[in-house]
Amino acid sequence: MGIEPWLWYSLENPWPMAVVAVFVGLGVRQACAARGQRVGMRASWLVGLAAAVGLVLAARGVTTPREALMERTRALVMAAGGATEGGAASVDVAALEAMVDADARIVGPGGEAWAAFHLIARRLPTIVQSQGVEGQEVRGIDAVVDRSEAVSVVRVATPLSGGLPTIRTDWRLAWRYDIAEGAWVVEELRLLRVNGQAPVRGMMP
Repeated sequence: MGIEPWLWYSLENPWPMAVVAVFVGLGVRQACAARGQRVGMRASWLVGLAAAVGLVLAARGVTTPREALMERTRALVMAAGGATEGGAASVDVAALEAMVDADARIVGPGGEAWAAFHLIARRLPTIVQSQGVEGQEVRGIDAVVDRSEAVSVVRVATPLSGGLPTIRTDWRLAWRYDIAEGAWVVEELRLLRVNGQAPVRGMMP
C-alpha cells in the first residue's frame, strides 16, 4: 500500500495535526516577537495556517486504503440484506460473490469451519425472507491494512419484522488484495458474537 499507518489516520482525521500546525506557528511567532523579528512573526503564522489548511484539504481529497476497506466492508453488509428504498431487505448475490473468495469459509469464534460462504450466499435471499429481515444496519467498522492483507471488524444490527428483537452480530473479516481484480476480497468470515454472546454452530441457518 506504500503509506504508513500514522499517515492514514492523519488523512482520515486531520484536525489534531492541523491544530498542532497552528499552535507551532503561534509558538514560533511568539519567539520571533520576543526577538523583534517582524518578518519571522508574519511568516511563521502564515506557514502554520497554510500547513493546517493544506492538511485538511488533502484529507478531503484522499481516500486511504483503510477508508476504502471500511467502505467495502459496509458494501458487503448491505449486499447481504440491506434495506431498499421501499423498506424491504434485498440480497445482491452477485455483489457478494464479487467481494468474497469462492473458497471463503464462515468460521466460529475459535476458527472452526462452519460453512462454505458460497452455499450460504445462494440461500441468503430465502433466509432473509423467511426470517423477516428488514435490513442491515452497520453499528461500527474498524480495519487494519497491511500491504496485500487486511482485517476488518464490523458490528451489525439486523432488525426483524413481527416485533421480534433485533439481532446484533460482530464479524471479523480477513481480506486479501486481488491484484488481477484490483480489489479486496474476503477469505474468511469469522462470527465473533451474537447479541453479546459467543456463538455456537447451531446459530448458523
